[in-house]
Amino acid sequence: MKSSYKRLGDFIKEINIKNSDLKIKNLVGVSIEKTLIKSVANTIGTDMSTYKIIKKNQLACKLMSVGRDEKLPVDLYTDENPSIISAAYYVFEPVSSDILLPEYLKMWLFRKETDRYVGYVSGGDVRGGISWETFSEMPIKVPTIEKQQEIIKEYNIIQNRITLNNQLIAKLEETAQTIYKQWFVDFEFPISDTEALEVIEKQKGYKSSGGKMVWCEELDKEVPGGWNVGTLSELSQMIDGDRGSNYPNSNDFFENEYCLFLNASNVTKSGFNFSKCQFINKEKDELLRKGKLQINDIVLTSRGTVGNLAFFSDKIRYKNIRINSGMLIIRPKIEASYLFSMLNSFEFGKAIENYISGSAVPQLPIKDLSVIKILIPNKLVMNNFSKIGLSLFREIDIIKNQNQKLEELKELLLGRMVREN
Repeated sequence: MKSSYKRLGDFIKEINIKNSDLKIKNLVGVSIEKTLIKSVANTIGTDMSTYKIIKKNQLACKLMSVGRDEKLPVDLYTDENPSIISAAYYVFEPVSSDILLPEYLKMWLFRKETDRYVGYVSGGDVRGGISWETFSEMPIKVPTIEKQQEIIKEYNIIQNRITLNNQLIAKLEETAQTIYKQWFVDFEFPISDTEALEVIEKQKGYKSSGGKMVWCEELDKEVPGGWNVGTLSELSQMIDGDRGSNYPNSNDFFENEYCLFLNASNVTKSGFNFSKCQFINKEKDELLRKGKLQINDIVLTSRGTVGNLAFFSDKIRYKNIRINSGMLIIRPKIEASYLFSMLNSFEFGKAIENYISGSAVPQLPIKDLSVIKILIPNKLVMNNFSKIGLSLFREIDIIKNQNQKLEELKELLLGRMVREN
């Protein structure tokens, strides 16, 4: 260990105060993404007096499987009111905040180098866990308080911008779903182009204006007159990935190369997430046949975590992307933003639940997905929605690109900590 490094255990102390009087009810845990979250664990019949109390400016981490996960679940508790946390976690704080600031400590433990370190030292444990004593041996650099405050300030400026962007993304996603529901579930879509803006503002639309509704036997509900019903296979081409002998193995992946090869964490309930990517080179990409995305394609997770969706707009940062064996490409034959919004709706989510098979590993085969009935609006309504929807999805992708660059900037700042004395 270089002389400028110190032993972490000399700067922190474990806190082990139990919830003996059961006064504290709020239960929290730490996610693998290093975030303290409200716990949803079933605690009926659990003795909560054995749980630990965590207070403001204290940290919690779990050391049980850091080698297996290659990540240290840890975060700083910032709420004024204390909470409780499972005894499986270690609660700790700086010995003196005049020497080591809690937020600086959090940043040190958020570094990728920290994750690599705990993974490395866990080598001898079957589950990949480490002891508190091993954790305490971690090297740390502790600069002056003034320098710590300076780094924390820079970090918070970046983090606050990311948080603001995430709020904006959530608002845009909510807007897209609200408009979809208003037009295609409540059938209160604008009556014509010229009336569109006015009708939306007045919360009046086709159905409430007396538009003709007809009974649809196939969907078992009333729908606007002149609209049709089709199956997903009629309205799109469904493509699975190349699962042949050229399917990439662990030796074919790189941190940065020609073609992004999607993994399960890249397609979430909120669309694409590129925080952890793997790539294949151009030679490998050319050996694979199907499974490569085109602009306006929709990706659906169909094995394991079923039903997550992502839309490949022209604003996505990566231009060469392939799906893995647990995903499908849905290539629209109608307006892509309408089809994506329909697939992303609550109603479609409920519909596919009936087709999910496999007890050990849930899956949604193409043959089952292809027969699901879908409402097809008239062309004018679908085109009008597409203009709005596509604009919203592109804006979301632009903001996500900004966030990815901010995350890279944050990593550079965390990396700078090792150069401070």
